[in-house]
Amino acid sequence: MNFVILITGRVMKRKRRKNMKKVIALLLAAVMVFALCACGQQGAEGKDPAAKLPEFKLGIPMENTANPAQYSYLENMVYLCGNFPNGGTAVAEADDLTDPDHMISSVEKLISAGCNMITICPCNDTMLIKVAKLCEENKVYWAVAWRDILDPEVRDVVYASPYFCGTAVQSDLNAGYAAVKAMGEAGMKKIGLISLDKSSSCAALREKGMQKALDEYGMQVVAEARDLQQAADAAQAVESFIVANPDLDGVYIACSMGMNILDGTLSALEQYDPDNHIKISVIDFLTGLDTCFEKDRIICAQGGIYIPVQIACGMLEMNAILNGGRLGGQAWDVPISFGAVGSAEEFKDYSKFCEGALPTYTFEELQNLFITYNPDVTGEDIIAWGNAFNLADIYAAHADLAAPVKGPNGVEYVPFAK
Repeated sequence: MNFVILITGRVMKRKRRKNMKKVIALLLAAVMVFALCACGQQGAEGKDPAAKLPEFKLGIPMENTANPAQYSYLENMVYLCGNFPNGGTAVAEADDLTDPDHMISSVEKLISAGCNMITICPCNDTMLIKVAKLCEENKVYWAVAWRDILDPEVRDVVYASPYFCGTAVQSDLNAGYAAVKAMGEAGMKKIGLISLDKSSSCAALREKGMQKALDEYGMQVVAEARDLQQAADAAQAVESFIVANPDLDGVYIACSMGMNILDGTLSALEQYDPDNHIKISVIDFLTGLDTCFEKDRIICAQGGIYIPVQIACGMLEMNAILNGGRLGGQAWDVPISFGAVGSAEEFKDYSKFCEGALPTYTFEELQNLFITYNPDVTGEDIIAWGNAFNLADIYAAHADLAAPVKGPNGVEYVPFAK
């Protein structure tokens, strides 16, 4: 410092200029650091409940909403999306779910309608390549419900897409085995099969489980019908089963896209098997299950996973939007275990707590599985939630819950109007 004071005025001016340049450079550097910090803070605000995020709009291609099962899984998603701070809803696009071209068209319509999420139940694996392309081009997050992707080439393409969030699936192989094993244990030998087209992964796995039980118990499938849509289709199919095989012991409904297939099956049995010899083993809680129990026609019934599968897919998609990308930068496969009912009374409990006036889960029961409320949530957390699914737990948790049920945004769960 003393050295600087002793220098001449001219040198001092030069030094001042140099020092001033250094000061300005340091100030500019400081401004840049603060700007970068501010950008970092803005990015983090995307996970804050008060941040400006797009409204959720979930699109679901589905057969219809005219029955309690499908209506309820759509309404559960309306209730869940609508109660987030950024708001939202879920919409359906009517589709028969057996034609891949129709389903792809439904996805296009939902994207055109502004959906930023799509949950699809594909009729085969191949169509998913086109769905992946559509969603990637339009920056729409999507997931697959109720179906494993078995084709390795399709799987590679789909899982490589940054907009594919994953799957939520039940164990179709085990369910198929359990359903037909129950028939074998009851002494059945000849059964008729109602299922989807063989290109469906659901049909392939449930029938693979069936074959294992057939081999173990010395049973055989003597007739089959596929891709039935209406009760009349099922009635005609079962009639033909019985006419061609008077010693038929049972009907195994492996899978179907027609929610009233059980009604048609029962109608034919009542007409052509008045002695109540032929029993039904069914996967999925279809409309008319309570009546079939009352008529003592059910040997095994597994299901109850319509709503939790939709919620799991929604968790993956909604978190991707909230996070600005998929959780952990990858797709996740969430397992959901089938529930089972063994009587009309048990089915009434299911109908009350899962397809009645109450949401299957309240918003508060689910909110910690979303980044908005839990910044540390992971894909593993959602998998753990899926593994823990149990119908009895839902009944117990909601024993004192009364309708109407509203979430924090005031969006109310609206029950199915019978």
